[in-house]
Amino acid sequence: MSSIIVKNLTLDYPIRNKININKKSDTSVGGRIFEKDGMPYLRAIDDICLEIQSGDRVGIIGHNGAGKSTLLKTLAGIYKPTSGTVNITGKVAPLFNLKFGMDMELTGYENIVLRALYLGVPRHEVLKKREEIALLSDLGDFLHLPMKSYSSGMVARLAFAVSVKIDADILLLDEMIGTGDANFINKTSEMAEDFVASSNILLLASHSNKVIREICNKAIVFEHGKIVDFTSVDEALSIYKSRSESHHQKVNGIPSLRYDDVVEGSKKYTLINDCSLDLNSYNIRKSLSMLMGNKVSCIANVSFEQFSENYSEPNKAYWINKRNKFSECLDDELSSVYQKWLCLKEKIRQNREIFNKIDELDSDFFVISSSQHFSNNSQNSLIFFSIVALVSEIKPVAVLNLSAFNVDHEILKDSLSKVDLVHVKDNFAKKYLNLSGIGSINAPDISSAYISTLEYDKNLIIDSKQRLGLISLDGLNNESLLKEIIELFKSKDIKPVYLSMEEYQSGKDKDICISLDIEHMDIKTFNPKLLLVFLGQFDLIVSSSHKLNLFALRVESNLICLPTDSFCVEGTLGYISDDIPVAYCTRDLTLLIDKPKIRVSNDPLGVFYKRLRNSLTYPMNQLLRNV
Repeated sequence: MSSIIVKNLTLDYPIRNKININKKSDTSVGGRIFEKDGMPYLRAIDDICLEIQSGDRVGIIGHNGAGKSTLLKTLAGIYKPTSGTVNITGKVAPLFNLKFGMDMELTGYENIVLRALYLGVPRHEVLKKREEIALLSDLGDFLHLPMKSYSSGMVARLAFAVSVKIDADILLLDEMIGTGDANFINKTSEMAEDFVASSNILLLASHSNKVIREICNKAIVFEHGKIVDFTSVDEALSIYKSRSESHHQKVNGIPSLRYDDVVEGSKKYTLINDCSLDLNSYNIRKSLSMLMGNKVSCIANVSFEQFSENYSEPNKAYWINKRNKFSECLDDELSSVYQKWLCLKEKIRQNREIFNKIDELDSDFFVISSSQHFSNNSQNSLIFFSIVALVSEIKPVAVLNLSAFNVDHEILKDSLSKVDLVHVKDNFAKKYLNLSGIGSINAPDISSAYISTLEYDKNLIIDSKQRLGLISLDGLNNESLLKEIIELFKSKDIKPVYLSMEEYQSGKDKDICISLDIEHMDIKTFNPKLLLVFLGQFDLIVSSSHKLNLFALRVESNLICLPTDSFCVEGTLGYISDDIPVAYCTRDLTLLIDKPKIRVSNDPLGVFYKRLRNSLTYPMNQLLRNV
């Protein structure tokens, strides 16, 4: 019989750098920071007791930084407790990385064997179970194809099918299963039931209520390293929602609520966001409230991933020396891309669950926010413009923060012609849309309005004798480029730290950072004010992330931008000055690090806010009069 018995478990992380601890601080993320023997510590797990028996399928729910992953890794034996005991009966299989033991160049059948071998299953046993695993995955003939041709949902199917068929007694899954499609959730639920039916235990940490409901029979509510309750799934989700709502009313952090308070008499909108990150949607909503006063209220937030599971695939990014020539080549399959887009649009239209949901919302109009740059008819670009076209058939739409280039003109015409307001954040996108006969308003990123007002305590900045340098490359990231920048930092006696700005990229970034032995941070752990405090400690920030650039300008950091395959970075900086340094190649970066910082404005984002207010207020008022 399998079991997990935890008594008075506590786990503290030492914080190497000295910080001034604000004892009155109240945040929606992370554990408690305290001082012991004159040194700062983070209490990731705080004196918990827990008993799980055979047959339990337990979901772990909680805010970002609550300690869910830390708990699973402690149960797996990866972390050693500071105090307390963990007694486990049965063989544990920790499955924390979706692509662990997988090779994207190999076929699905080959990856079944490879993943199982990585998980400690003898080869002869793997071969006996291979067809059974293949049947569970429900991937059919795709198992003969290289895994690089799979969608993220298909990879999840295969990984989970292998995981539940290995000879383990206890499965520990950390965010392994995304929202996925309905058939996959149903299939994994059946797999989990079969696994647990043989007197085994499954623990799953997830932010998806749907996944927790379908797969688990019990749930733990985790908050700041403590267990709030261990109860039924429905009751646990209700407790988590009510505690999130209560916390949002007390602090100015990132709200966990899907619905905001509605101002009486205001026009209500649903925010459809191409990024699932709470930080991004929160900035948009706060900025719109600032620009429009009490005229608008956000009642719901929907991410693009709910329309299409394939949206998580990142765009390809290139570091192009644009001083020579910007590549303006469209895909070779240009003649067929429009038909491909039409088929994709109809496929997304069939997702009646999400369209019925947004139909039922009592909103007057939709705001579609773009955080990515859409170019070269990439998969994400086709999905983005499909959703824009479909949603504009329902109610008036404002598309904000668009940055697009090298997208088929017929697609642009069909998707944007019915949109009531198109806002682009760089002049290059405006010129390109003009070629398709699409009018747009050119103004800075709308998030900058709220970011420009944020205040932060500069006394919380980490005290370090060595110069600190932050690197964030997003889709531009690859190991060789990161190695090159790290070596450059070290040659200048700058300590490198990496920050992942995209959820889909975080796992890959972390693996690279571990191999290169540098610290890795994730944007999910920060609310806006904490992010500013974090950035304020760095002597130098090297970034290809447009969003990070906005925050860096707010703290007036020594910022060097690395543009990728868009003009979004140059377009944003152009609102302030033509003198802000941009590195178009590694040689540029080397020269710019040695140059003194260029101070362009005492309040660079204040310039953005004035431009936004002057450019967007009138057309937004026009839209409101028409809804």
